[in-house]
Amino acid sequence: MATISEVEFGKCCRGLYKASNELQDGWDLIEPSESVYLSKKFIKAAPGSMQANYQIIAEVTTIECHVVYSPSYSCPVLYFTASNSEGKRLSLEDCQKLISPVYQEHLTSDFKWSFVTMQEHPVLLKPFYQLHPCHTTDFMKPLIELRNAKCVRNYVFSWLSVVLPVLGLNFRTEEYLVHFGESRRDGECDTLS
Repeated sequence: MATISEVEFGKCCRGLYKASNELQDGWDLIEPSESVYLSKKFIKAAPGSMQANYQIIAEVTTIECHVVYSPSYSCPVLYFTASNSEGKRLSLEDCQKLISPVYQEHLTSDFKWSFVTMQEHPVLLKPFYQLHPCHTTDFMKPLIELRNAKCVRNYVFSWLSVVLPVLGLNFRTEEYLVHFGESRRDGECDTLS
């Protein structure tokens, strides 16, 4: 199986948060009432245009990502908001342009409306975009086998290493691998199922 329980998800989030602090990577752990989720803001600069005075102006997009557990799919879900340099929220079409070129084919296929969708954030109860979780188990099965072979036990880490690049966001996979690798067996999220 390529799913995770809510208890395991919480353990994995806490383990990733601990690693993030050690790596100074900026993930925050949010623990409202009984749930837990991760949050991080990314700044993404698009190639700019040349102005008359030969300055290159890059369009800056702020992407706030939340990693939230879905009891319906038994897996993490990436909720995100995106805004331009003036603070204006990006439309769904503009968010789809953030998708890495490798994944753009999903936006022109039958997956278009199940790939990036707008949903209410399950904790904040505000509109957010999400990378829809319906295909998570499909891509996590082979990843879990590979990660287990390398003794990497944090499901959320493995999941983020695939999901963040979809939005063209940097995830310091190699540095986290050192943290979660074979030499690290402190009981945090010991199994992937």
